[in-house]
Amino acid sequence: MHWKLYCKHLRWKNCPMSMAEMFSGKEGQFTVVLEAIADSELWIWHLKIGFPGSLKEINILGSSTTIRGIMKGEFPPFFK
Repeated sequence: MHWKLYCKHLRWKNCPMSMAEMFSGKEGQFTVVLEAIADSELWIWHLKIGFPGSLKEINILGSSTTIRGIMKGEFPPFFK
């Protein structure tokens, strides 16, 4: 089975102004980032949302405990 990793910036229309700088993402819009792992049939096996839009995808992947475990060969039970 093949796995796909996705990071998607989602627009946050009602971002509080106190968080505006941290969540200011691509094209100056307020965004929150969704991280997902799906199989070849697009069943979602992992989903995490809430990363600030100012982060780049490479930083999100670097801080993901799920991705770090997979890179070490420690797959969650549902991947086996």
